Amino acid sequence: MRRGEPATPACPRYSVVMNRPGANERQRSRLRALAMVSGWLAFSMLVGWGYSFSVNTGNADLSVLGTFDVTYSAGDLIFCDRIGNLRVISILEAGRRYRPAPVARRSLTAPGIRYRSFSFADGRPVWSLRVSVLVPAALFAMLALGFVWRLKRLSGRGAKRRRRRRGTPRTRSTRAPHFRR
Repeated sequence: MRRGEPATPACPRYSVVMNRPGANERQRSRLRALAMVSGWLAFSMLVGWGYSFSVNTGNADLSVLGTFDVTYSAGDLIFCDRIGNLRVISILEAGRRYRPAPVARRSLTAPGIRYRSFSFADGRPVWSLRVSVLVPAALFAMLALGFVWRLKRLSGRGAKRRRRRRGTPRTRSTRAPHFRR
């Protein structure tokens, strides 16, 4: 360092990443894109949820790599070992007799999620997982709102409003505080 030069270089190449021109704008554009995609996913899931009640979608099923099946019916996304076993599960849930009788029963119920599993003596498991489509729709909507909130905080408009509400000045003094003795 030469005599009379500032301690830190004035070259923008060495500046902090967020101080570079355009870095803040790139982050804003990413947040806008993520907010739009999350909002679109939440809206499309909500529309699909309503559509599943008006149309018989029980015939639409998908086998994933031959390991489990997925179907969509009455506002629920259903994962199961085989589509045909959904009838067996409904019989056993209703308390009716079924031969062979299951050896073990497992179940888990939470808002919007229902898991059922039955094991038989021959070792064959029968399981299903029902997830309401409203659960991921709500998660995507909250994610979109989080991105919009972050975008407002990043743009500074929210900070100006908060300062005005609190009654703090717009600029802070750089002078040292003076104490009275």
